[in-house]
Amino acid sequence: MLPVVVRGSFRDVSGYSSFTRLVVRALHEAGCDPFVASFGSGAFSQYIPSDEYERRLLDELAEKPLPDLSLAVVISVSPASYFNRCYGRSIGYSMIEATRISPEWTECCNLSDQTWVPGPFCKKSFEESGVLNAIVMAPGFDTETYRPKTSDRYGIWDALKLPFYFIMNGHLFESIEDRKGIKQLVRCFVREFHGDPDVGLALKTQVLDHSFVDKIQLLNAITGILAVEGHPEDIGRIEIIHRNQTSDELATLYNHPAIKAFVSPTAGEGYGLNMLEAASCGLHVIATGWSEHVTYLPRSHFIPLPCELAELPEEFTDKKTKVYVKGSKWAKVGDEDLMEAMRRFYDENRSKPKDGTAPDFSAMSLVAFGERMKFEIERSEITQRVITVPENIQVASGIYPEEGYFHVDLDPVNSAQVDLLWDANELPFPEGSVQRILASHIIEHLRDDEAAKLVYNLWRILADGGELEIRVPDADVAFDMWDEWMGDPPPPVIDRIRKMIHGSKDPHVNLWGYTKLERFLKRMGFSDIRRVVGEIMKKDAYDEISEAGIGKGKTVSLKVVGTKRRGMIRA
Repeated sequence: MLPVVVRGSFRDVSGYSSFTRLVVRALHEAGCDPFVASFGSGAFSQYIPSDEYERRLLDELAEKPLPDLSLAVVISVSPASYFNRCYGRSIGYSMIEATRISPEWTECCNLSDQTWVPGPFCKKSFEESGVLNAIVMAPGFDTETYRPKTSDRYGIWDALKLPFYFIMNGHLFESIEDRKGIKQLVRCFVREFHGDPDVGLALKTQVLDHSFVDKIQLLNAITGILAVEGHPEDIGRIEIIHRNQTSDELATLYNHPAIKAFVSPTAGEGYGLNMLEAASCGLHVIATGWSEHVTYLPRSHFIPLPCELAELPEEFTDKKTKVYVKGSKWAKVGDEDLMEAMRRFYDENRSKPKDGTAPDFSAMSLVAFGERMKFEIERSEITQRVITVPENIQVASGIYPEEGYFHVDLDPVNSAQVDLLWDANELPFPEGSVQRILASHIIEHLRDDEAAKLVYNLWRILADGGELEIRVPDADVAFDMWDEWMGDPPPPVIDRIRKMIHGSKDPHVNLWGYTKLERFLKRMGFSDIRRVVGEIMKKDAYDEISEAGIGKGKTVSLKVVGTKRRGMIRA
């Protein structure tokens, strides 16, 4: 079996990161010994392993050097991401909570060998959007951690004092239309149970991370709802759990003797992991009767809420996330239906103790999940990638690939779309075979000798008369910006000048202006050197990022083209 690499967010508490860890752990349990090409959004809190064993396992898997990806099966766990075509076999594992995905996302899926989805709901949404290779890969979760428990070794149970609680676990989105339905849940809880001192609502939630500022923002949102409803005093019956808990701590919370039901008037779920984990601890789940969680929640513990389909609000479809598309639909639960379901469950169960039983989820264990993935990987044919010589190449294309180019990058994590994963100093193309090369924002990260080595290797594969375009942050512009503000620019301009000179995430070790770059290209064997200006100059991603927040707009990306001299021979 070929090496298996799982590519995705891996260290935070976002939904996709949680699912990536499940995929990795399941493959490990099935004996695949996977590799991890991880990245993170940087916005969410970091995931906390439940014990030292899990910590060591995740660290070990994440730190293993990656194998040759042209001879590997790469599973990319992410939405709307180009699945790299340079892999031995490319699998996208993704999901959606609406009826359609965007055309860009469809294109991404069809570039992969297979697109795995959690169940039939997602398969239908993907296929009706034009995806041709969707396969249901039934997922799993940590059934060893999420199970009935009769004790609390963390002291979590001490905080909840009322005899009956509903619980909800999920992010409270900043959007007006809260996709998870937490704002609706708070509103309906107060309307239905105001004046009843015996029933409470436990909210395990955050807006983004678990910082103090995040908690204030969360409290303001909840108290604002209560104020509108005219019952601000009901905050005393809403237990807000704003802590970054381990999986074991969360399972212990679900097992609290007074927590009887998980409630979620969600607009839709691509999988519904939180609901499955709650049900596996013995909780009944009162949730929207639509989307993928309906596939896997057993009827013994699932109370579906009536709903209607409604088009996604513009605040979702107008975002440039390439995920949601205008005209797509998801579910809308009515307030009266939610309140009626909660009231009925409360009346029927308020005096009953939890029975300590849970559905049988053995078919969704991590071992079973891993075996399903392993079987599909082994039975499917491996696509043989044939690399032909392209006319136009972009090296170090990263997450900003230019249209019309064959994209090459060395980093599998930062590459949103890559045709070839390769070192630009050792490109596998014959000498004199390429017509045009774009090297965008790379040589500012290299010392003079390293830049010379790179450009020589690019010169070598260019045909006589072929063109090399180099883009760098324009040091001349940075200094001009400083002078224009008389040496006292405002903070946004100072920050942009600093980033132009020093870089941000990846440091700059070299400064380039037009005169320096022109002399450099002449020494490297190029002629007809010219700056790309006027109508033919197009802003690149660096320009767009750089101009954000600057009062005086500047095109800060220096673009210079040189032609390989005909008959030039370099030693």
